[in-house]
Amino acid sequence: CVFGISHFGLYYLYSSTMPIRHTFLVPKYKRRGKLIMMGCQLAGLLDKGAKCNTQGRIPWIDNMRGLLIFTVVLGHVISGENSFLTTAIGYTHYLIYSVHMSLFFILSGYLSKRNFTFSKVLFNFFLPYAFFDFFYVCWSYLRGMPDSVNKFIIYPSSVYWFILSLGMINLLASKISLRGFTILTVFMYIVFSYVPNGSWEFLALGRTALMMPAYLIGMLLKKYFADFRRYNTWFIVSGVICIGVELLLAIRGIVPIYWSTHDYNGNNMQYVMKLLYICFFAFFEFTLLSICVPNKRCILTKWGENSIIIYLIHVLFLDILKTFMISRFGIYWLYWRKWMFPVVILLTALLVQFLSLDIWKRIYDIIFSIPQSIWKKISSSIERL
Repeated sequence: CVFGISHFGLYYLYSSTMPIRHTFLVPKYKRRGKLIMMGCQLAGLLDKGAKCNTQGRIPWIDNMRGLLIFTVVLGHVISGENSFLTTAIGYTHYLIYSVHMSLFFILSGYLSKRNFTFSKVLFNFFLPYAFFDFFYVCWSYLRGMPDSVNKFIIYPSSVYWFILSLGMINLLASKISLRGFTILTVFMYIVFSYVPNGSWEFLALGRTALMMPAYLIGMLLKKYFADFRRYNTWFIVSGVICIGVELLLAIRGIVPIYWSTHDYNGNNMQYVMKLLYICFFAFFEFTLLSICVPNKRCILTKWGENSIIIYLIHVLFLDILKTFMISRFGIYWLYWRKWMFPVVILLTALLVQFLSLDIWKRIYDIIFSIPQSIWKKISSSIERL
């Protein structure tokens, strides 16, 4: 029912606003020097009034990525036992973890393409997953966690499930039709609601099934209502209401403050609640944030352009920081003082800014250009034969 309502609701909005879109958007196609803009609009990635740079990047999308990656890093910075208390830190942690990964998958679905080949997914998702998961397992072993070695690759460590799940979903979405992907999403979501935790964690399949509805919402949004940013008032009000309802659910104890929609499964009622958060709260909060972020280059743009690099390496930086600077030097108590919370947010922004430097992207490109060049040589040799 949720998928049906979402599908036909977006189709209704698409049909009812067609005269408005034709009135405002079609004349832009006739102006000279707007070929890049027209291409972006035809691709369903640009709404009225947005600006594209010469490389085809859209500022508000990069800014959205930048804002989301900041919330990811902030959520990991403030995570811990005290983040489950009913304090400013606890409620901030709750708001972040309730929807932030769902927002990433909605954005990925909104930007989904049909040209994902297995080799592209292999080098852009699967190999980075194996590489960084290996390093995190080594670091965990040095910290005195030998059991982490047994989970290498088969059971993703820390945050690296995301890159694996996103690769699998991108591959599936590019190979089957939208209707087939919708059926598969419903099927996997129902099946994995009955799978125990041990099997649920295998190759992040449980989290993949959990995030597929968010990806599907992004695909539907792109197909039927790509210029949603024009309807800012309605979406802003809806998004603010959703945030208020989320806080109310936590304050009233209906959901625990440590609630996380992408976490391991619980009972069937929790699975239904996760669907509510993913398909309803995350959708309207995605549109709210998309409208609120600026549609021009700013500090968020750089973060968004390097968001995947930041995501992959920030957890190692944070673990090293917490292990050597906070625990060993005896300043851990400062970390949870209320007056330190604005300082923690500022330090998180500085960390994200540091990890967004081009040097990290160059290192990343150098590392993963080696297997790609080897693959190309092998493929060319096979073609000659």
